[in-house]
Amino acid sequence: MARRNRDLRRGRRRPGHHPGPGHPARRRAADGQQDKLAILYQELTGPQFRQRVEAIKDAFTTMQEDLDAERRVITKQHEVLTEPLRRSSGQTGRPPTRTVQAVCTALPACCPA
Repeated sequence: MARRNRDLRRGRRRPGHHPGPGHPARRRAADGQQDKLAILYQELTGPQFRQRVEAIKDAFTTMQEDLDAERRVITKQHEVLTEPLRRSSGQTGRPPTRTVQAVCTALPACCPA
């Protein structure tokens, strides 16, 4: 008990000891937390944050539209390249798998492996 009192007088705290709810340090921390929450709320509800989020959304939407357009072009190129091979397969009686694979190696993004 004497050691505990000596430690407390020297400013040392017991392990796991926290100041009570009315302690000035807790009140200051709670006030600081309320200030931070108010600042965060103002930032998130302000027009600048909204503009930044809309700019990010617009950029991603544009990228998605570009990717979709590119996918359509590649699909069309794949159809144009493979259609003559499909038509010629009826002349030999066997599927032109090796020929189609050779063409698809030139366009790896459009052909499944």
